[in-house]
Amino acid sequence: MNSKNKIILLAPVSGELMPINQVRDHYFSEKRAGDGIGIEPASGPVVAPVTGKVVKISDAKESITFQTDGGLEVAVHLGLDTADLNGTPFTVGVRIGDRVEAGDEVAFWDIGQIIEAGKQPTVVITIPNSSTVLDGLIITGINAIVGYPAVELKIK
Repeated sequence: MNSKNKIILLAPVSGELMPINQVRDHYFSEKRAGDGIGIEPASGPVVAPVTGKVVKISDAKESITFQTDGGLEVAVHLGLDTADLNGTPFTVGVRIGDRVEAGDEVAFWDIGQIIEAGKQPTVVITIPNSSTVLDGLIITGINAIVGYPAVELKIK
């Protein structure tokens, strides 16, 4: 349920939710990429957390950024320092410019390959433009289920 001052983000993956300050990467935990949350993932597909347009896919395919019609940016980062893996564990099923609905499958990843490479599979969801659009966020529980509400954003 979204309204003018509230947006619900769906969990892009299943797993254990955590505040962003608990993510084991200073870049994210210090909110340098914007406010957000972390998820210790189980496995499986990756879905769009919001309805909107795909505006960025990193070269290594470990990060996809969406933008809602209202201008909110939501980035999904698959694992910590996984850009070093040059896209190997990721299969992205969308392109820049594609319109997606919240809950649409957008990627699949092999968590086992990430762990075998010595990387953390923690998924980080950030709001890159949080300083200008975000008034706060509420994590809706302890465990995330892919495609179900995970975070309530309060919009300025």
